[in-house]
Amino acid sequence: MKKTFYYMFILFFANLVFYGCSDSTEPKNQEPQKVRFVPKSADVDAVETGIDAVAVPGSPNQNSIFLQWYSIGDDDIESYQIFRRTGTSLSDSVGTFVKIAEVVQPFNSKDTSYIDESAGEDTLYFYYVIAKDEDGLTGKPSAKEFYRLLPAPTILSPVSGQNFSGQFEWLFSYIPQNFYFRLERRIGVSEFEVVGINLLDNIASVEPQQSRNLNEVGFSSLPSGFYQWRIEISNNIGISDKRAGCESTWGSFQVN
Repeated sequence: MKKTFYYMFILFFANLVFYGCSDSTEPKNQEPQKVRFVPKSADVDAVETGIDAVAVPGSPNQNSIFLQWYSIGDDDIESYQIFRRTGTSLSDSVGTFVKIAEVVQPFNSKDTSYIDESAGEDTLYFYYVIAKDEDGLTGKPSAKEFYRLLPAPTILSPVSGQNFSGQFEWLFSYIPQNFYFRLERRIGVSEFEVVGINLLDNIASVEPQQSRNLNEVGFSSLPSGFYQWRIEISNNIGISDKRAGCESTWGSFQVN
């Protein structure tokens, strides 16, 4: 009786191990979820999200295209593949998407991003993103996003923390639709808060060198402190949802 029970137990345990291992190694047939892009913020929003132009550190006159999408919460997502093609208009459906990058899934992050530093000026780029899991399965392409970089403005003064002289100067030789002046004040060692983001004017033609005083950029006075500022350009002529633009690098100044 004891031997019979012993052999039955061994058989049961062997079956449990065999089928348990079979289940755990069975290939998964479910593909990853479809990636969703983070919506693009408005030009005057303090926190910028979604596709946008970003200045390249160390290259004052160069911009790149910033892409941002929501991370997929599945534990087995390994990476995201970014595909890109060029076009001449939003209705242009000619051209082949090519994979330009693969981004590893970040740990415990709500969203994921990629900066396309190879994007050139005055070219319309279309993008989509695909998720890939640890088994090599890929999901369906995301909805397409698009953007066109404009030539970036160059900050002239103030630029490197000097005392504020009362004037902001920058150089810009392209014809924009909108200039946005963004001003931030330092509140910690490396933390800044937005003081204001103001639309300067709606202009059809410009002189290459721009000069504005404090009132002209939307402020009557500033309390003492350390500030940083930049110029953001938006041009939606012939392209929807303001997906054409650029931004300068940061300039900085001190108010005593």
